[in-house]
Parts: sequence; structure tokens; C-alpha cells
Amino acid sequence: MQRTINFVLNHPFTKGHRLAGIAKLLKWQITSRLHKKPVEFQFTQNSKLMVWKGLTGATGNIYCGLHEFEDMAFLLHFLRPGDLFADVGANIGSYTMLASAEIGARSVTVEPLPATFKNLLQNIQLNNIGDKVNALNIGIGS
Repeated sequence: MQRTINFVLNHPFTKGHRLAGIAKLLKWQITSRLHKKPVEFQFTQNSKLMVWKGLTGATGNIYCGLHEFEDMAFLLHFLRPGDLFADVGANIGSYTMLASAEIGARSVTVEPLPATFKNLLQNIQLNNIGDKVNALNIGIGS
């Protein structure tokens, strides 16, 4: 828990609003323990995510806005509507939601784990971006 608190306190989006970041962390910790179902939250202006307890990267988006700030900010600044984006190892699709729901790019999204792929499909459906996303339940390796 200390690593998560330090992450929230030092994240670029929460540096000026540390108390709000910690409040979001505490709210999630309580909510995820009381409710066994996934929680829907507004990810960006044009995207939502369904998040399940135990998804560290996805919950970082709840606490701070953009869990992987530099990579996600790069995507948001340089990707354009109609571009093609590949999300390999997509997990629940945080990057796919940024690319296709927020920006309007097309995405090829790959997630090998069947249970996680099911969660990814739920997020694609939640954001109504099935026409922009080609989701594949396969693994990619060398």
C-alpha cells in the first residue's frame, strides 16, 4: 500500500491535488472491498472503464487520471482520428479506450488471457467502439 500511496503523491496529475488523489485511492479501496462487481468510472472526457479489484494499472487510472502518464500523454497528443493503433497485451484496454474512444483512431487490440479478454470486450462495448476496434484473443511472441 505504501508504494501505491507514494505513486499517487508523486504522479504529475496529483502533485497539486495530493489530497484528492489519496481520497480517490481510499474510496476505491473501500468500494472494491464492499462491492464484488466491477466499477464503471469516467476515464477521460469521451471514455469510461469498467475496473475490477486487483487491476493495479487500471486502478492507477482511477487514482491519478492517467496511470502511465508519459506514455498515455504521448498517445493523446500524437495519435489522430483515423490513425491505426496497436495495443498488444491490452489487458482491459486502457490504451485502446484512449486511442479509439477519446481520439477516434482505429485499434488492433491483442489480449491472450481469455478472462481478461472478456473484460476488454466489456470495455469496448461500454464505449461503443466496436466499429473502431479489432480485438484478438491471441498471444504474440517471437
